[in-house]
Amino acid sequence: MLETYLQNIKPLDQTAMQQAQAQWNRIAKPLHSLGRLEDMVIQLAGITGSAALVPRKKAVLIFCADNGIIAENVTQSDNDVTAIVTENFTRGITSVNALSRVCGADVYPVDIGIAIQATLTLIVAGTLAGFFPAKKAVSISPIEALRAD
Repeated sequence: MLETYLQNIKPLDQTAMQQAQAQWNRIAKPLHSLGRLEDMVIQLAGITGSAALVPRKKAVLIFCADNGIIAENVTQSDNDVTAIVTENFTRGITSVNALSRVCGADVYPVDIGIAIQATLTLIVAGTLAGFFPAKKAVSISPIEALRAD
């Protein structure tokens, strides 16, 4: 069965990829300013053989976390705000939710380090590397992000 699928994989359609690249280049924005997103759309054009891609499903992923800036005493709010805003995402009562409804996108808040546990529904939970003060922040690799629980 895998052999059948593998035999159906064809080389990327270079013409479709060139057309998709030309479409991106006609958009009023700095060239390649969307980086990997543009690359993926161009590759999808090559896979499908058409630069006229039709999005089937849209989603907004919101990664919610406290970044430790509160410990630096430079903000007027505390960790409660992050928990409240995240909970509001799950209730569908934020401006992001309103805009997402207009364009038919689902909203998925993702807990990657909210300091205060809130009663949340429909949320993906996980942590990355703990809480870090802003000036002591560390970056993680994409592999570490994928392995986060």
